[in-house]
Order: sequence, then C-alpha cells, then structure tokens
Amino acid sequence: AASAGAVTRIGGNTTEATTTATATASLLSITVTSTAATSPILCTWNWRKTAPGTNSTLAFNLDINATTNVVSNARLTADVNTAQNGTAMLMISPRVTSYLQGAMVWSSAFTTDQSAVAAYADMPTAAITTIVLRGHNGGTSGAATIGYDEAQCYSWSTS
Repeated sequence: AASAGAVTRIGGNTTEATTTATATASLLSITVTSTAATSPILCTWNWRKTAPGTNSTLAFNLDINATTNVVSNARLTADVNTAQNGTAMLMISPRVTSYLQGAMVWSSAFTTDQSAVAAYADMPTAAITTIVLRGHNGGTSGAATIGYDEAQCYSWSTS
C-alpha cells in the first residue's frame, strides 16, 4: 500500500497559451516544487490545433531548468488540415549518472508514427525547478493556431 503523501502535485499552469508562429514557441512554463533527481515526474496537459487551410502538425518540445529541447519535435497530431485536440502526458524518470535520457511523451492523437517519443538530450541531475512545454507549428503555408492548457505535474515518493 502507498504511504501518505506518496503522490504530490508539484506544479501546474491552467492559463491557455496559443501561438500561430511556425517556429518553436514556449507556451506553458511550470514552476515546480524543487524535485530531487531521484524522483519520477508525470505531467499532463490539453492541446489543440485549428485547421489552417493546409496540412499541418503540432509538435512538442520540452525544456527542463536551463536545458532546452530535452524532447524535440515529438508529433502530437497527424499531418492533416483538420482541427484537432486531445491530451498529452510526459513521464520523466529518475535522473542519475548514465541514465539521463528517461523522458517520454504520449499523445491522444491518431497518428501512425506517434506512440511514445523519448528524450533527445541529457536531462539535468540537479533538482528540477522549471518545466517549459513548447509547441512547434508544422504548417507548410498558413499557420494553424496551436495551444496548450490545463497542465498539471506530479511526483511520487521513492522507497
């Protein structure tokens, strides 16, 4: 059985942020309760994309503390000209020497190449204090509006 305080909310951001830029943009910044490198973290958030008049995708990028693009351009949506919305989940495993790329992102999108995307860069071994959820608008002409909202992050105790 789990002990009291086994799961703890460590931060969140419930203000929608959107962009139409075709470059990667920081959308939600989450200041988290300092979380030790040995503690796993789980974050969830809602995402959406409008129909821009041409095929487009929404891709996810992740910054942790000052480390940019820990996860880079992980597709959350299919490459279609339709409005889409859904949820995404980020899992950050404990970060210890030789095990620093343990981040995965899952999305509720119906794409053939999206199940789980792993980290592209080493995560810091220091305590995590900031998580920045970034979006990349993959519109080829006429950008879609992309947005994130209702982000929540949790950690749980280690034994």
